[in-house]
Amino acid sequence: QATGPKAADHIRDAKVAVLKAIEPLELSDCLLGQYNGYTDDPTIKDKSTNCPTFALVRLYVNTPRWAGVPFIFKAGKALDDRKAEMRIQFKDAH
Repeated sequence: QATGPKAADHIRDAKVAVLKAIEPLELSDCLLGQYNGYTDDPTIKDKSTNCPTFALVRLYVNTPRWAGVPFIFKAGKALDDRKAEMRIQFKDAH
């Protein structure tokens, strides 16, 4: 790892490399939904709306280190908790 004045450039370049290595998303890697009761909100005028209030995206970083490992991002309104978290699930080595 770079240190000193070059460290910022090294970090930026590593971030760009990861972004470039993300495989194109497929529709099957995306999920949209709407929480139950969304249209009960009095501020929602169109009661037949299908406006998404939840989104999930699964992506893969195409590098030797991360090959086959899914990165899952979730976001939504009216969830039980307000949080940002990283969850790691280890599998048995074969």
